[in-house]
Amino acid sequence: MSADRLYEMWGEIGKLMLVHVLLMELRSSEGTNTDCETGQFQCRNERCIPIIWRCDDDDDCSDNSDEENCPKKTCATTDFACKNGQCVPARWRCDGEAECPDGSDEADSTCSRQTCPPEKFDCGGSTHKCVSLSWRCDGETDCENGADEEDCVADSKACGAEEFQCRNRKCVAPIFLCDGDDDCGDASDEEKCSAPTCGPHEFRCNSSECVPQVWSCDGDPDCPDGSDEYPERCGRQAPPLPRPRPRCDAGEFQCGSGECLRLHWKCDGDAGLQGQVRRGQLP
Repeated sequence: MSADRLYEMWGEIGKLMLVHVLLMELRSSEGTNTDCETGQFQCRNERCIPIIWRCDDDDDCSDNSDEENCPKKTCATTDFACKNGQCVPARWRCDGEAECPDGSDEADSTCSRQTCPPEKFDCGGSTHKCVSLSWRCDGETDCENGADEEDCVADSKACGAEEFQCRNRKCVAPIFLCDGDDDCGDASDEEKCSAPTCGPHEFRCNSSECVPQVWSCDGDPDCPDGSDEYPERCGRQAPPLPRPRPRCDAGEFQCGSGECLRLHWKCDGDAGLQGQVRRGQLP
C-alpha cells in the first residue's frame, strides 16, 4: 500500500472519530434536560415532584423553586394573612406567640396598629398585645408588662356574703372549702384547713378523711391510705396455709392432684382411681 493511500485512509478514520465525539457530546447535553411526566413540576435542580406540591409552603424541591413566583393567597375575613401568604386565625395575631413562619403576626409593624376588640384586654405599652378578658386579675401574668394583674383589688368583683373569694378573685360556695378538691383553680380554697372532726357514725382515716363507720373493716379500703382496713385494727388473721400434699409410699406414683396410685397403674391407659371406679376395681 502506497504512502498516499495510507494517509487518505487515516484521514477518513479521523473524520469518523470526530463525528462520533460530536454525536456523544450532543447526546450527553440532551440527556441533562429531564422531562417530567404529566402532573409533575420540574424543579430548578431537575427533580420532578407532584404538581400539587407546588406553592404548598413546603420546600419539596430542596432548592425552594417549587415555592417561587406563587400567587398570593386570599385569606378569609376571620384569618390573618402572613407576609409569606400563609393564613392563620386572626385571634392569633399579636398574642405574644409567632404562628406565622416569618413571625409577621407578631411584628411591631403589625401589632403597633392593633386595636383590641371588646372581648380582649389591651396590655398597652409597646407590645399592644391583646389577651382574653377572662385572664384579667386571674393571678397569672399574661401581659409581658404585667398590666393584666395591676389594680386588681379595686377592679375585682365582690363575692356574695355567703361566698368565699379565691386568691384569683373567683367566688365559690362555702361548702367547697376544705373538701379536698381544688375548686378555685389556684388551690386557695384548700389552704389553712384544720383536720376534720368526724361524726359519731364516721371513721376517721389516718389521712384525716371521714368515711362512714360501716365501711370500716368491710374488706374494701375506702380511706385514701387504706387505714380503714388495716389488719391490726380489723383483727384479721392471715389466711391458712394450703395443706401439704401427702407423701406417697414406695411403689406408688403421686399424681398432680396429690393422689397416690400404685406404680404399675402408671401409663396403663386408664385414668387412675377414676378409671378403677369406672370398672368397679377399687384397690
